[in-house]
Amino acid sequence: MDKNTHVTLHRSKMGRVDRMIKSGRFEDLYREFKAVVPSAQSEYFMMEGARKFGPQDIEDLAKQLGIIGQR
Repeated sequence: MDKNTHVTLHRSKMGRVDRMIKSGRFEDLYREFKAVVPSAQSEYFMMEGARKFGPQDIEDLAKQLGIIGQR
């Protein structure tokens, strides 16, 4: 995976069906994920094909790809 990999951003609330929020480049959707109130970030995840990335996985990927700390 790299910064330009196409992923989808989803939100999952207790008792509700998962909802896709948006699709696009990982880097762009990471920035949208970080704009969410920290207390709600646990409800979000990303998908690349059949691979699911939870909040901690998203943070780890952003670090690996050098996105964190950029402007």
